[in-house]
Amino acid sequence: MRIALLIFPLLVFSLLFSCSDMKSAKSDHETSVFAKDNADSMETDTMESNRNHLHVSSQNSKSLNYKFLVPAHYHYINPGRMIDSSWVEIYQKGKKFYCAKAQYTLKRRWSDYIGDTANVLYGKRKAFLFVNHLPTKLGEIEAANLNFDEYITLRPNEVCSFMFGGKRYNLEIKKEKKKDDSVPFTCFTLLNGKQIAKRTKVFEAAFELLFAGDIDGDGKLDLVIDFRSDTGEFKVVLFLSSCALPGQSVRQVGEIDDQYDC
Repeated sequence: MRIALLIFPLLVFSLLFSCSDMKSAKSDHETSVFAKDNADSMETDTMESNRNHLHVSSQNSKSLNYKFLVPAHYHYINPGRMIDSSWVEIYQKGKKFYCAKAQYTLKRRWSDYIGDTANVLYGKRKAFLFVNHLPTKLGEIEAANLNFDEYITLRPNEVCSFMFGGKRYNLEIKKEKKKDDSVPFTCFTLLNGKQIAKRTKVFEAAFELLFAGDIDGDGKLDLVIDFRSDTGEFKVVLFLSSCALPGQSVRQVGEIDDQYDC
């Protein structure tokens, strides 16, 4: 009888332990499946937006994934799969600039470049940049002393000089020397003499400065430059000071590359 009484608790304990193991195994399996689903989702998202994604890390900032868009026709990028109500926009009102919750419209319009309809992103205000997140508060932002109502062209051997935060900045394009002008060349973008970008396979360098000012809220200069080429490649690059490495003024944190030339 005593033996039976001793065996019964052992059997109960063994049964409970086995149920606990099964529950744990089931939980581990569910967690594993959930993690796999997330991984698949992340992989799909990366494939959809690989032209507009750059992993940013520096000694002074956390790793961030910046995704951004500008109002434009998109031929391969689908902005509707990227932008949502959590995004913010930088827009101009009069001579001032503001950061606010994004207000936009998405439509399909005919494109002569591809002979088909294209995705078009419109801003409801005079927005020039939509970003998925920014380390800044909503409200007015500071801009450089430039007239952004005009087309600010960046060409080789020309210097775009402006003031921001009490400091003088010189933005210029340097062209690689070539004996034959009929072949593509490489050009470099310099900010106060230091290279911040490199553009290869260019036949004509006539880029546009879309904005110069404090986008990320740290009181320092940030830039948005349109590096589109004469062959039909649409390329816009975002530079932020908050992600700059030691010795740098700004650092490239993302780009839009929507190539629709043949």
